[in-house]
Amino acid sequence: MDAAKIDVPDKAFNGATVEIKLPSGKKAQMRRAKVRDQIEAMKVAKTDSAGDLMAAIVARVTLLDGKPLRYEDVIDMDLADGMALQGALSANFPKAPGSSS
Repeated sequence: MDAAKIDVPDKAFNGATVEIKLPSGKKAQMRRAKVRDQIEAMKVAKTDSAGDLMAAIVARVTLLDGKPLRYEDVIDMDLADGMALQGALSANFPKAPGSSS
């Protein structure tokens, strides 16, 4: 299986939805996350784990094959699909000043 091909250029989330083809062949649509999404995700994740928080945010901002996701859907999905969605979500976060990547 090929790695997910995710075309998420810099600033792709300027209010738009990004289409992502996952390794499983499913199609996801992801919108830009807001602070509200993070706050609500923290309530759902009920933990300080970055991985759980990321999964909860992914669930809030993603449609999979046109249907909303739940946190449980994200943590039970194939790892390749989950990592592809987390990678796309990371495009939401600005790079820290002075970072080399």
